[in-house]
Amino acid sequence: MQIREIAWNYLSGQEKSTAIMDWQEATVVQSSFNGVSVYAVTFKTSMDALLGPITVYVSTSTKIVLGQDLRD
Repeated sequence: MQIREIAWNYLSGQEKSTAIMDWQEATVVQSSFNGVSVYAVTFKTSMDALLGPITVYVSTSTKIVLGQDLRD
């Protein structure tokens, strides 16, 4: 839950306003981002068909946001 909250708080107000699900239900998977072990937290939005979902990367060791995927 802490990882989801960190990722949610990283998003801008505009990004949050497009979310179509509760932030507590975001998908979390362990992954790699620029060679670092991370949690990839994905939020579904009303713009997914056009831009894709929002994915935020949180370091597994420091719990700091390292970045997010670019949306088309």
